[in-house]
Amino acid sequence: MGSEALNGALPLGTKRKYDGAGHVKKETEEEDLHIWGTNRFRKVPPTDYVLKIESFSLLLESGMERFDTQYFESGGNKWKLSLHPGKKADVGGHISLSLAIEQPSASTPSWEVNVNVKFFVLDQIRGQYLMIPDAYGQERRFDWLKLEWCFPNLMSHDTFNDPSKGYLVNDCCVFGVELLGNTRQVETFSRVKQSGNLIRNWSGGGLFSWKIDNFSTINTYSLDSPVFTVGGKQWKLRFFPKGEGRSDGKHLSITFLLVNGTPVGDISAHYWLRLKDQISDNHIAYQVDAVFGKSKKYGSAHPNYMLFDDLKAAGSGYIVNDSIVIEAELSQISTA
Repeated sequence: MGSEALNGALPLGTKRKYDGAGHVKKETEEEDLHIWGTNRFRKVPPTDYVLKIESFSLLLESGMERFDTQYFESGGNKWKLSLHPGKKADVGGHISLSLAIEQPSASTPSWEVNVNVKFFVLDQIRGQYLMIPDAYGQERRFDWLKLEWCFPNLMSHDTFNDPSKGYLVNDCCVFGVELLGNTRQVETFSRVKQSGNLIRNWSGGGLFSWKIDNFSTINTYSLDSPVFTVGGKQWKLRFFPKGEGRSDGKHLSITFLLVNGTPVGDISAHYWLRLKDQISDNHIAYQVDAVFGKSKKYGSAHPNYMLFDDLKAAGSGYIVNDSIVIEAELSQISTA
């Protein structure tokens, strides 16, 4: 592996070495792999986009500072790859690449796309691609303020023009790019104000408490709590005293439901669900991250929430005066 191929976007804190002429000193392959330990060759072409330049010398002679590709699609977004060939007479110069995103239509200033970037250069002699990941796989954020990232010094002219490397053959070269990881628009986030005191029914904060009386005489399949509002959304609990259809018949079941209107996008919620121990603090509690909306169902189910034997065990505080108490506490909500 040519060390100069990886001398570009060094990780933070890495110092360059210079020779007496002020040019970047070549690292040994051992040093290079220490910095860029994930670089490898592979036979499989890049999955997102491949750029083939059939006359690299003409591109240099034209004096173009950059060559822009057409837009291509990846992860539901449109991207453009740009090649910066560097100046022909630039001794010790480098080839650079940049990646730009097309701003989504009807977008708001809060949109954001996060990706890991891998670049590729084809070794045409051995028929394999040199993979050049971003520094230690760090994620790049594209948004309305930053539509383009440049990755300078991707490969030196010396390495690129070395006939033994195979990157430039018969004046032809091939570059590629893959975008990995999260390519989701940024979410609108709201943190729910925490309530310090437990107030029955709606507390005005993120905590809802539901007391169910006459537990032993309930003969319906399910009960719904009053509707409560958190983060501008309406929610409710559904309690199955003898377990719902998916339970094993030995557990009671609880479902957390979003009840108002079909949202435009998905709604993510972080919440606690508790069946209170009314004598001590041995609550049966679950901390949950759930998604409600188009891509998911509108309920977060807990079919095997608690064993009936534990609920009714002598000395436990879950049933007091034939009543149980279930709490739901939302700490944060985000909408895509």
